[in-house]
Amino acid sequence: MSTKNIKSKFLEKKQAFDKSNESQNCFKSIIPVHLTKNKEFNIRNKKGVKNEEYYKWQFFYALINSGLYKKDYVGSEIYFPKGNKNSAPIKMDGAIFDSPEWFEWYKKFHNEKIEIDYVDIGTMNRNASKGAQRKAIIREAQIPELIDLHGLKDFKLKNKRQVLRNCVLPKIGLSILKDAINSHKSSEENK
Repeated sequence: MSTKNIKSKFLEKKQAFDKSNESQNCFKSIIPVHLTKNKEFNIRNKKGVKNEEYYKWQFFYALINSGLYKKDYVGSEIYFPKGNKNSAPIKMDGAIFDSPEWFEWYKKFHNEKIEIDYVDIGTMNRNASKGAQRKAIIREAQIPELIDLHGLKDFKLKNKRQVLRNCVLPKIGLSILKDAINSHKSSEENK
């Protein structure tokens, strides 16, 4: 499909969402939202004006119904922990995964509450002083710690710290990888 056709199909489905939700106040999610499926969302405020949820679900609707992505690969409000147990988790408004089984792995991770030994991996967020200079020193000092944590060699990026802070922790990645391997093996055996 050409780029022009993709844009046209996406726009067509976006408009279809607008038409079918013209007078609606709620929308039932078409993809998992954190650990829940079929969750209802208010898509208008009290005055009847479209809110942020309206535009989020309009986007997901068009993305999926245009054929760009299958709904089994897409999730909303996805949470993953950062490297410090005191830090708020990384929350993504939307994510596209490479396997339709992602939701089962994701639920398993959250429901089993996999423990992460933060002592072994070190402190990710230090308490920086209010001075900008000290903050910059601390940020710079985190880079080697994060590179060691994730077993990476030095690489060239403008903001290494930001990239490294958003890496998945090794135990989480290992858990997801093991589940993927087991799932792949069982699907191969069933062929």
